[in-house]
Amino acid sequence: MKQDKLSILSSERLKHKKRIYISLLTAFAMLLSALIVLTSFMYFTSGFTPLLIVPLGLFPLFVIGCRKLRAIYKEIEFRSVSSSRIE
Repeated sequence: MKQDKLSILSSERLKHKKRIYISLLTAFAMLLSALIVLTSFMYFTSGFTPLLIVPLGLFPLFVIGCRKLRAIYKEIEFRSVSSSRIE
């Protein structure tokens, strides 16, 4: 998968990526929360099953997405600060 460097993207493209990441991470967090609740319910009703490991395996994907979103926020902030110093 090709990875874009944030410093070469335009400001409009960064804002678009920010909106996409926010919506995807919100949906992923809601689904992951529902999965945690369902697997907890399964654990208390039927005992241990291998499906209990699935939320733990998906959590690092959420953390990686949050780090990428944080990098986008920092790049947007850096550009706004540097543009205000020029003017």
